Amino acid sequence: MRSIEKGERTQDGLRQLAQDVVSALSELDPGHSEELLGLLVSEMFRIVAERELHNVRRRRQAEGIAQAKAAGVQFGSARLPLPHGVEPMAQMWHAGGISASQAAKQLGMNRNTFLRRARERYADNR
Repeated sequence: MRSIEKGERTQDGLRQLAQDVVSALSELDPGHSEELLGLLVSEMFRIVAERELHNVRRRRQAEGIAQAKAAGVQFGSARLPLPHGVEPMAQMWHAGGISASQAAKQLGMNRNTFLRRARERYADNR
């Protein structure tokens, strides 16, 4: 519903803009106003065409990503191997014997990476 309301507001705004432009152009001499009106119309067509091209590209990109995911393509960089000693540290963290920050520091890895990998092992949302 919001997109319909937004579209209606956009149309109302464009109608008002068109009325303002026509009233402003009617005050100018006819030769100059025709030239300005032609420029305005061509610019509007250019903007609409540019927007449509953007939408087509976005849709095609989304379709390509969906196809790649369906084919099992893995996005992002490959996971780095875990350093030695992660399992005992994850167990200690899970038991509450060490903080995630301390464990990550001792292992030489990022705290968030440690937490993510430890939670994968224990499915615990500490």
